[in-house]
Amino acid sequence: MRRRRTPAARALTHSCCALVWLLRAAALLVLVVPIVLVVGLSFARDAYVAIPPSGYSLRWYANIVAERDFLPAFAVSLEVALIVTAVSVSAGTLAACGLYRWDPPRRRWVELALASPVMVPLVVTGAALLVFLNRLGVTGAFWNIVIGHVRPPRHPRRRALRLRDVVRRLHGDDLPHRGGHEDAPGGDLPVHGVEPRPDRLRRLGGADRHGGGGDARDRALRRPRPLPRYPMTPRGREHMTKLALSCLTLVAVMGGLTVAPAVAQEVVIATWGGVWGKAFQQSMFEPFEKATGIKVRVIAGVSSSNLATVAAQKDRPQIDVITMVSGDGIAAWQRGLTERLDGQDVPALKELAELALRKDKESVIFAGMWMYPMGILYRTDKITWPITSWWDLWDPRLKNKVAVTSPKYANAHFLAIVNKLSGGTEDNVDPGFAKIKSLGQNLLVDVADDVTPQRLIAQGEIWAVPMLSGSAFKVIEQGVPAAFVIPQEGAPVGLDVIALVKGAPHPAEAKKFINYVIGAESLTKTCEALKLTPLNRNVRLSPEAARRLPSPEEMKRLVVFDEEAITRSKAAWLERWSKDIAPMTSR
Repeated sequence: MRRRRTPAARALTHSCCALVWLLRAAALLVLVVPIVLVVGLSFARDAYVAIPPSGYSLRWYANIVAERDFLPAFAVSLEVALIVTAVSVSAGTLAACGLYRWDPPRRRWVELALASPVMVPLVVTGAALLVFLNRLGVTGAFWNIVIGHVRPPRHPRRRALRLRDVVRRLHGDDLPHRGGHEDAPGGDLPVHGVEPRPDRLRRLGGADRHGGGGDARDRALRRPRPLPRYPMTPRGREHMTKLALSCLTLVAVMGGLTVAPAVAQEVVIATWGGVWGKAFQQSMFEPFEKATGIKVRVIAGVSSSNLATVAAQKDRPQIDVITMVSGDGIAAWQRGLTERLDGQDVPALKELAELALRKDKESVIFAGMWMYPMGILYRTDKITWPITSWWDLWDPRLKNKVAVTSPKYANAHFLAIVNKLSGGTEDNVDPGFAKIKSLGQNLLVDVADDVTPQRLIAQGEIWAVPMLSGSAFKVIEQGVPAAFVIPQEGAPVGLDVIALVKGAPHPAEAKKFINYVIGAESLTKTCEALKLTPLNRNVRLSPEAARRLPSPEEMKRLVVFDEEAITRSKAAWLERWSKDIAPMTSR
């Protein structure tokens, strides 16, 4: 007799059910809300993320067609999908047939090995593949992506059974039905296995399949049974052979479509991505490919990460050219990662200003492309008084509205200029750290890139931040009410440089590329697009672009630091910054 529950028990049950549904709804919201938010913000007209948006537009969808980077990326994704599909289906089908037809010893272990990529977390699999393929010398990003996406079949025997049924249909054999098959062992065959015999049902407590014991029969039917095997007719084997050859041919053809262009000349460059990468594509890479027929392959990253990539490949370099900030250029030379540049191989070196040429025993170790001063970018609608000095960042009216750049950004130039004005030197940064620490409540966040402060100042979360001139003018161009100023005490100037990797796999192509990049034609387009000051004396910028350059009076206030000394001490500065300054932003 069923026992009646008390009202309290029923209330508890209902509460538990309600809690379960609430948890399900919360989990669903966590998954759905970000997607809905991203889709909604895709119609915003703002250049940066703003909630709520200031207006709505279809500009980002129009960029799908106008953006040159989108279509090549889409083509790469499509190519990867086709190759991975062909390889996965072919290899999985052949493996399934092999496991099903020939039943190798320790088949369970083979199936476990095939299914291991599905069970192991993708991060672990990706890291293991990266290390393994690098040791084999397979460092091309495209093939690494292809190999990483290939997956074996999860249920090889089921795939083999489905394939067998298709083949049997192709040569006209009847498929097994619920009523049975003459080749099937054990009598009648249900959909997923061999139906249990009546004597087995009786042992389980039932009568037979026509009498009682329905529960026992159901339990027996639910129990997994061995999958039957069917003999393959000669015609079926012929179809199976043709199918295997077709799969292998498809894999060969799809692979050949990608391998064929690889025999052409190319140069591999590690450089910046994002806005800078797009400008380089239009002003450097595409014109160089058109002029020389040499393909440019890009590995995008920040200066420090690209340097780390080159260092990791020191014994077997896969990169030809690297662009860096000048401090990382010195570090790369000291670690034996870059090669000297010869004026005969790179004649455009003669066109560069003396500031652009870094030498070691009269040999050029890298070439500067452009320079950029660091100043202060501030919101003119929030700050109504003029900003003219570095010390204006310490104004009490800027409480919780100031961001500063860590030593990771622009080779620690903000710390260097504050330290210099406070009486320190490159070998003694105690005054600089003490002064930055005195920002106190003014300091909201420290940043190590351009994108974060650009977004924060556009959203109004910060009102003032040290920033490089090119990045600052980019914010102003987006319509943000802001101004950029070079402080009256002076501003540090940074250089971006280009260098030849030691042991580069394509040295002749790399030298041609370097010569083209530092030439007047390429630098004119790049510096106009990114609002930079070119270091080639033959560059003539348009009047609009020239207005963005430092004036003759501002040029006199530019400060050049000892980059080699900064490079030696930078690691210690970063560690000290993380202990003394970074915790101030976590209020």
